[in-house]
Amino acid sequence: MIGEGTADVALTIVSPGNASIPSIRAPTRFWVQAGAFTNLMEAMTLRERLGSQYDQARVKTVNLPSGEWHRVQVGIFHSKKTAQTAARALQNDFGGNPLILISN
Repeated sequence: MIGEGTADVALTIVSPGNASIPSIRAPTRFWVQAGAFTNLMEAMTLRERLGSQYDQARVKTVNLPSGEWHRVQVGIFHSKKTAQTAARALQNDFGGNPLILISN
C-alpha cells in the first residue's frame, strides 16, 4: 500500500528454515471505527451513544503529525462479516465512513 490508510494483507511463509512455527494462532478480532475527532468531548459523546448498542465502545487517542486524534471504535467482532454488518449500521445511523480494523 502506498500513502495513508489501511489495507488487508496476507503473509505467506516461503521457507521457515530452521525456525519453529507455533501451531497456535491468536484469534482474529475486528473493531469498527465509527469516527475520529480532534475534540475529546465529541469523541466521548459518540462513545456514550454507542455504548448502549455495542458490547464494547472505546476511545483510542493517537498522536499524528496533524495533531492529537481521538478514535471512537466499537467491537469486538469475531468475524469480518459481523464487523461489516456493524459498519453498515453505523453508516446508516451516524453517517461517515466507518473503518474495519483487524486485531489479534
